[in-house]
Amino acid sequence: MLWAAGALGAGLIVAVPSQASGPEPLSPESWLTVDDNSPEATRLALDGTVTVQLAVSADGRVTGCSLVKSSGHDILDEHTCKVLSSRARFKPATDAAGRPVPGTFNHSMTWQVITNANWAQDGVVQAETTIDPATGAATGCTADIRGAMSDHMRQMACFVLVNQTKALLATLPSRPIAPMRARLLISVRPENQPPGQEPSEDAWRRVSYTKASVRVSPRGLRTDCQMVETRGASTLLFPTCGPTPQFRYVPSEDARGNAVPTSLSQEVVYFVEAGSPESSSEAS
Repeated sequence: MLWAAGALGAGLIVAVPSQASGPEPLSPESWLTVDDNSPEATRLALDGTVTVQLAVSADGRVTGCSLVKSSGHDILDEHTCKVLSSRARFKPATDAAGRPVPGTFNHSMTWQVITNANWAQDGVVQAETTIDPATGAATGCTADIRGAMSDHMRQMACFVLVNQTKALLATLPSRPIAPMRARLLISVRPENQPPGQEPSEDAWRRVSYTKASVRVSPRGLRTDCQMVETRGASTLLFPTCGPTPQFRYVPSEDARGNAVPTSLSQEVVYFVEAGSPESSSEAS
């Protein structure tokens, strides 16, 4: 998604004495919300800072918007003017006698691409929780990352795992008596590299496995995704190639340090504690 952070500029007066005051913004923190994001800019992962000049009428409303400095993307520039023209409100400028008059105001906005997380080109995140067999609820969750994974991956992995506890219990022919541990492992690596180390087979047993081949652009955006292999409980198959969420990846670099397209292998594995009852849909 895109998020906008506003930086207020100094008011500028047009054809009024220097003693006069410029327009004063009213509740600028309410001008923008996440609902104001441009879907097209989000899809294209565009970001940048836009500076515009707003023409403010004598009643404090925006009557015009002109570009002072472009973000480098017409979509963001035009969207900025569209949002501010409909949302921004001011205490109008005044002349030397204190009467409301038209004025101008400069405003800068930074649109940033915020994704759910950043995948490394080669990294692993592993989350673990304990499941209460009576309720199916998760008790706590810890997560570790290896490689250049974004720290947001800890939160994402725990969010996914704790929301799948009932599905994990459903893979077992009978509910365990004691609390049961469960793990989620997500790995991303170049396609020509072998998989990373998984939890010991003695302590953990797979109940679901998915593998996808992901094509990544030089900007780190997914341009193609093909599911390669799926095994185990259908309720636990991770939709890597689904339309959401849209993650950014770390692209490969050539000898000169320039980002280039790359192909990655992405695997998602769910495990349950080996001491729990045998799963009826175990991914062997």
